[in-house]
Amino acid sequence: DHPPSHWPKVGSTEHRDTGHEDARVVSGTTSGEGGGGDWREFVLFGSGSNHHHGNTTALRTKALIRKYIPDAVTLSEMGGGEVI
Repeated sequence: DHPPSHWPKVGSTEHRDTGHEDARVVSGTTSGEGGGGDWREFVLFGSGSNHHHGNTTALRTKALIRKYIPDAVTLSEMGGGEVI
C-alpha cells in the first residue's frame, strides 16, 4: 500500500509552518535522506488541520482522540504541535 500522493510529505511546508524537521524522524537518518520510505501525513488537530479538508474529515477518529487523549488536542490547539 502507498499513502495518497495528495497528502503532504512529513516535514514538508505544503500545509503548515511547523514540523520542518519531522522528516528526519521518519527517515531513519539525521540528514533526512534515505532509509525511511515515503511517509505522508494528515493533520487532524493543530497547525494545518483545516487547510484543505475543513472539520468534516475523520470525524469518528477525531471524536475518539478528543475522548481518550484530550490533552494532546488541547496542546495542539494552543500551538504546541499537531495530532496527525
